[in-house]
Amino acid sequence: MLFSCSKKQKAKTEQTKVAVVEEKIIKEKEKLSIDEINKLIIKKWSSNVIEYSDKTLVFKNISSKSSISNNFIVEFKPDGNLTFEDTTKNYSCGNGMPYFDKATWEFKKGLYNPKTNDFNLTSDLILHIRGGQFLENRFEFKRVYKIKSISENRIELKQINSILEQYIHNGNNFFEE
Repeated sequence: MLFSCSKKQKAKTEQTKVAVVEEKIIKEKEKLSIDEINKLIIKKWSSNVIEYSDKTLVFKNISSKSSISNNFIVEFKPDGNLTFEDTTKNYSCGNGMPYFDKATWEFKKGLYNPKTNDFNLTSDLILHIRGGQFLENRFEFKRVYKIKSISENRIELKQINSILEQYIHNGNNFFEE
């Protein structure tokens, strides 16, 4: 009996090692094509925090074993939109509940390519997010992020540049459409 339990545990450990080896994590210095990044990024992700002041954003695949009950769900859509869902807590009156008014993502444009009469895309991402927390604050930022690491189960983005930064904390509306 003891032998069979040990044998089962050894087999389970070997399966875990194989699963870890199969997931390829791409680091910042490695090159991926835009199509390869699209295949990895376009889906729903969870994050435990999304704040105006965040310089590093980490997203985890919601199909992985991590719980999403205390996280935000962000979906990178193929049309360049970001959708946002808050699963962190039940808000009885809505005060402090985070929201996105408008959120988009795109690849940063690189050098002009006369052969295609367009700009080459880089692997850096531009996130443009307008939102806030009800009755507490509002923000809008458009930032350039470098992909520090990316895999099927995790993305880590690090801010490298800021194009637009607006923040107010008294609930007034500074957005003009």
